[in-house]
Amino acid sequence: MKTLCSALLLGILSNCALFTPTQTVTPTTSTNALTHEVITTYRTNTDYAVNPSVTTGLNTASQMAQQLPTPWGGIAAGALGLVSIGLGVIAKVKSDKAALVPALIAGVEAAANNADVKKSIQTVATAAGLEDRLKIHVRDLT
Repeated sequence: MKTLCSALLLGILSNCALFTPTQTVTPTTSTNALTHEVITTYRTNTDYAVNPSVTTGLNTASQMAQQLPTPWGGIAAGALGLVSIGLGVIAKVKSDKAALVPALIAGVEAAANNADVKKSIQTVATAAGLEDRLKIHVRDLT
C-alpha cells in the first residue's frame, strides 16, 4: 500500500506544476504639484496558490487512504495532511518573496545616484541567468 500511495502521489505531482501564480496589477495615480501632471504607476503583485490539480489529487488520495485497513489508513491520511500543510506553507513563502521584488525595484529606482547599484544588480542577474526576467520586472514597474 505504501508503494501504491507513493506512486499515486508521484503521478499527481509529476504531471503538473505544484503552484499557480496569479498576478494582480494595481494602478496608482499621483499629481505633480508644480506641473499638475497626473502620473500613473502600476504595481504588480504575484500570489502563489497550490495548483487545483494537486489539491484534487490529494483529495483523491485521501479518499483512497480511508479505504486502507487500520492503522495504515490513518497513517496515510496523516501523511497526506502533512503534504497539504507543507504545500500551503511553501505557497505562502513564495508569495511573500514575490511581494519583495516590486518594493526592491521601486526603492532602487527612487534612490539618488543609483547607477552603481543598478550595475551591480545587473551583473549578479547576468551571472545567475536572470537578466531577461529582471528587465521584464523593471520595465513593468517603471
